[in-house]
Amino acid sequence: VLIYLVGASLRRLSEDGWHPSVGKSAVVYVLAVVVTWVPMAGTILDLGAVSALCEAIPTLYSYTSPTIFISSVALFCAFKELNIRSEKAKAVIGFVAPSVFAVYLISDHRLMRAAFITDAFVPAVELNVFALLGIVIGCALAIFVVCIAVEKLRVLLFDVLRISRGIAAVSERIDNRVNAFLGR
Repeated sequence: VLIYLVGASLRRLSEDGWHPSVGKSAVVYVLAVVVTWVPMAGTILDLGAVSALCEAIPTLYSYTSPTIFISSVALFCAFKELNIRSEKAKAVIGFVAPSVFAVYLISDHRLMRAAFITDAFVPAVELNVFALLGIVIGCALAIFVVCIAVEKLRVLLFDVLRISRGIAAVSERIDNRVNAFLGR
């Protein structure tokens, strides 16, 4: 619900002429990421007071973290103001963007998380930090690519089986009934 409220607020602000620059949005993003991960690094490196802060504020690196939410809004604002001129970049974005939400839904599902993410990096803990970072980034990219492929396959299957048309027809009937009920 919060994301919808923020989205509506950003739309209203945008209509009123508020457009944060890419630079300002990037600064807010970087600050939010630093505030999120410095306590975690303090815990990993066992830096006493920083470790205590991280234990006192465990939500900084959780799914419901206010700093992660702020960083996502800042990232959205930065990308919203970008003017992309390259036709190739526009084509890649046009291909990937409709499937990004599916990446989140697939990768964050509890069965997928249990099967492929939870404790997946335990064997890599003994590696040096750069190797571990490479493995984590490589796995994140692999998860992204596989989830995009699964979503594109789902869309194709829905088109072939005409499921999308059926869903659209049912949705239209529901909309018509709701509008009739509300007197629109």
